Amino acid sequence: MRVFSTLVAGVWMVLTAAWAADAPQAKLVEAGKDHGTVFAGTKVKGTFYVENTGTVPFTITDAKSTCQCTTAVPSKDPIAPGARGEVTYEVSGTSAGTSKKSIRIVTDPPLAEPLVFTSSVTFAPYIEAAAEDLAVEIGQGDPLNARIPLRIAAGVEGLEVLGVKTRTRDVSVAIEGPENGADHVLVVQSTNPLPAGRRPVLAELEFEKDGKGVQNLTVTVNVIPAIQITPAPITVKFDPGKDEATVAITLKSTKGNPFTIKSVTPKVCTIRDVALPKEPAAEQTLSVTFVRSADRLTMRGFLSFEFDGNLGKQTVFTIYQRDLGAASAAAVSNIAAP
Repeated sequence: MRVFSTLVAGVWMVLTAAWAADAPQAKLVEAGKDHGTVFAGTKVKGTFYVENTGTVPFTITDAKSTCQCTTAVPSKDPIAPGARGEVTYEVSGTSAGTSKKSIRIVTDPPLAEPLVFTSSVTFAPYIEAAAEDLAVEIGQGDPLNARIPLRIAAGVEGLEVLGVKTRTRDVSVAIEGPENGADHVLVVQSTNPLPAGRRPVLAELEFEKDGKGVQNLTVTVNVIPAIQITPAPITVKFDPGKDEATVAITLKSTKGNPFTIKSVTPKVCTIRDVALPKEPAAEQTLSVTFVRSADRLTMRGFLSFEFDGNLGKQTVFTIYQRDLGAASAAAVSNIAAP
């Protein structure tokens, strides 16, 4: 058997070497390009060249970029040995920061070694906001009403902010005029109770500056939980041969305020119907029975608790333990929720 395996490996190596010898050889004239710093919303254009360094002609059939913000168009004429083909590309960005994108060259016939070009652009904001103003904290059940001062970047003239929109659920955004020295004010408000936890709100600012453009600002809203849920994460341990397990879950108001549990909804897990307390209280205990099936592929799930009033929802991880012995069960119980 060992002799046969060695023979197969040897034949494969010979075939691979023969294919590589017949495959086109090429290199990038420049492996990458740093375009420096431009304003967000600006489209950066560039060109790079692929040189045929072998003896086999080839054609660039495609140039695949890593995201939709980068487009690349190759010249599809055959490239003879010693000749060069070009690829033009365009990079755009609506958020401040450095953007590095890769463009992979696809040829016919395929190259012996793949070629990947990298472009780098740093996008500076036309419209600025202080980092501390972009981090907002509220208590669970409290309405969100953040007013974020915006300023036009120094040296920028002739820019007009046209409006703003967001795709974030349960949140509205608006632009108001000058206030307390700010050029504009971004107003972020909740339209429904926000669930506990961190939530990024992406505000898409539309502006006019030698044509229309878009710049993104991300406001991070941290909703401090009003209800403490234990255990968290909820670890579900099934006895050998059993497909159901019941866990006692305690929910307690951090301020001692009575609350009512409206619903308990499983996500990526299965539970029996839960008997919910009918009267409001500052502390509630639920008995939740989890059900597992043989086709369950993941050990993690979620329970979403919805409360009456303005408290909204809270979500907690659930973790199923497998019957793999004490050591494995202990390891599973130590998995932390991200």
